[in-house]
Amino acid sequence: MSLTHNNVTIDFFDDFEEMPTQILISISGGLDSASLAYLICTHYPDIELIPYCCKVVDQPFDALCAIDIVQWLIERFPDNNINELDVYDVDDLDPQGLIDCAAILKENADNGTPMGYRSPRGLLKTVLIDKVTIALTNKYPGVLRCSGMTANPPIDEMKRLGFYEIAERRRDRGEGIDDIDTLSFCKMYQPFLNVDKKFIADIYKTHGLLDSLVPLTSSCVGVREETDYFTKPCETCFWCNEKLWAFGHL
Repeated sequence: MSLTHNNVTIDFFDDFEEMPTQILISISGGLDSASLAYLICTHYPDIELIPYCCKVVDQPFDALCAIDIVQWLIERFPDNNINELDVYDVDDLDPQGLIDCAAILKENADNGTPMGYRSPRGLLKTVLIDKVTIALTNKYPGVLRCSGMTANPPIDEMKRLGFYEIAERRRDRGEGIDDIDTLSFCKMYQPFLNVDKKFIADIYKTHGLLDSLVPLTSSCVGVREETDYFTKPCETCFWCNEKLWAFGHL
């Protein structure tokens, strides 16, 4: 099927000769993964949804949001086969892990192949989450992995608004950077990979979720001191800037 939001149309599960019977989806607590899970539940109610979340050591509030999101989905779609959320701890401040990831980033940069991560911590977080995901794919043979990752806002918009430098380069599109395949070689489907957050914002607006699902999500990655112990957005991280650009408010 096709989905059109913010005047952009994408294919949604058209890449498969046979629809998957199980989907493993990472629920980060953010807007993207929550909207993807909602759309799967809405359009493909027969698919078993297996949600999981990685609780990052210095951002525990995201996992609480993920719990609320999955509970909301279970209540919203009582006849769907939605598993309870599994939560896994991820320590992206592990000293040895940070040293190893810093070396990897430096080696790739020296070889002229930048990996798109702004810091060793960002790479370490990805590595640790991938380990959890691999273990889960082994637990559920044949399951389809899904990710709600989106593209960055247009590069000229990020530069105009002053948050281009804090964005992950791996999510850039435009200025000669082509769209990429949404179904990767490792059997992970990422339907939003070539659309930005305004596409996601329109999903929430079109489906009337601004007052129900949006408040359960968290976009900010600010730490305790920046967020008054997770009671308010930091207003300075990339994700706060991106949400403000797409939704018009935090």
